Amino acid sequence: MPSKKKLDRMDTYVEKLGRSQAVVVADYRGLTVAEVNDLRQKMRAQSIEYRVAKNRLMKRALAELGFDPLDDALQGPSAFALGYADPVLTAKALADFAKANEKLAIKGGWLGKRALNADEVKALAKLPSREQLLARLLGSLKSPVTKAAFALRQSVSKVAYAVKAVADAHAQAQPAG
Repeated sequence: MPSKKKLDRMDTYVEKLGRSQAVVVADYRGLTVAEVNDLRQKMRAQSIEYRVAKNRLMKRALAELGFDPLDDALQGPSAFALGYADPVLTAKALADFAKANEKLAIKGGWLGKRALNADEVKALAKLPSREQLLARLLGSLKSPVTKAAFALRQSVSKVAYAVKAVADAHAQAQPAG
């Protein structure tokens, strides 16, 4: 029979997992306390929660929410990065930290309720963030309007030059008198 403390902790995990857009699981063995604190600070700045949790409790919370099982990732010490806003940002933040600190190893994760292996999490980290995609979309929407305005301005200029040329030709053809 699980203790009240464990049940409360599992309820907390269920609530946090239910709100998260993406979860990345990592093996943190070998990281110093200072490195873990640095990672937590970087994660917090991007609205990502980084926490160490017991695999058994996390498995139960994941099962309760209907997440795809990813038993391979939940072996050994596990830390969880829970992203509540941008799923790409969650994967990118942990992958960037893992590049700088070889001791941190990405083990897998979830995008929504779909399980991802370590390679899929790394591929997700390479995608552009939501803000970058919105900027690209805005740029591509703006481009045709800019081109149309330029073409319209060129057409008006051509008509103005043609009218001026006709007026000049007409003025030269008229005898002074």
